[in-house]
Amino acid sequence: MNQRINLLRASSCLTKTVFFSIGYIMWLSSYLITRLQQFSNVSDIVIKPLKFGGLIIAFFIILMDLKIKLEVRRFLLGVLTLAFIALNNGYVAGVTIWIGVAIFIFAAKNINFRLFLKIVLVFLCVFYGSSVLLAKFGFILNSVSYRDVFVRDNLGFVWATWPVHAFLYIVAFYAILRGKKINIAEILVLGMINLGLYYYTNTRSPFILITIFLIFVYLNKYVHFNIVHNRVFRGIFLLLTPVLTLVIYWFSKNYPKYYQFDKLFSGRISYGYESLELFGIHKIGKKIFLTRVRM
Repeated sequence: MNQRINLLRASSCLTKTVFFSIGYIMWLSSYLITRLQQFSNVSDIVIKPLKFGGLIIAFFIILMDLKIKLEVRRFLLGVLTLAFIALNNGYVAGVTIWIGVAIFIFAAKNINFRLFLKIVLVFLCVFYGSSVLLAKFGFILNSVSYRDVFVRDNLGFVWATWPVHAFLYIVAFYAILRGKKINIAEILVLGMINLGLYYYTNTRSPFILITIFLIFVYLNKYVHFNIVHNRVFRGIFLLLTPVLTLVIYWFSKNYPKYYQFDKLFSGRISYGYESLELFGIHKIGKKIFLTRVRM
């Protein structure tokens, strides 16, 4: 009897994970499609069914969970969190993506997370890999941009940074799924792809992050050094974000004195300086309306 119950639970978890993954990929696709130059101006007739179709699936999963077992405290906390996101979303120019993210987080209860990661990883590899290849062989639109004296190949995307940032997620997903089974050949292949993307796009920050991450993966595999369990690292990690935030704020606020660091940070200090000059920092925040321009 217990074995039968366990089989039913496993089957239910598998079904929920598959439907959740389909809904998430539909919703995610509505954003990824417009990142390609070829489809940057695609009609909302295509985008909206994908976006809202994915959200409807996630919302349906939430309703089914509530039907099986209604946890009042969890439900109220979820409603309050969604309300908070909706009310404060105007401070990021009305970008509704965060409401979608929250809905999928609430719908993800009791899914097979490893299976979900595998499905999304395959989707991201197929989408970004095929897009880059189609762009390089001239089957979809592509262009180049410039940073200083460097040519940046957009690899079919509106911005050259997007495929590189996506590869950061791909590497993270792959490392999580492989765990201790990952070998030096896999790490080297990921490193070579990272180097190739940097060569074409000249996108520095994600290249550095991926390189550091792969070094940690190597140390964890071959040197048996788990940095996450290191107390010194955990202390530094907790302090790193507020300290770096204050340092970058100081550099940005005093940009005329520290402009020489701007190139090192890929122009982010000058962007910060311009933003502070234009918008300032207010104690209770300030609504900033940005115009979304499709390239």
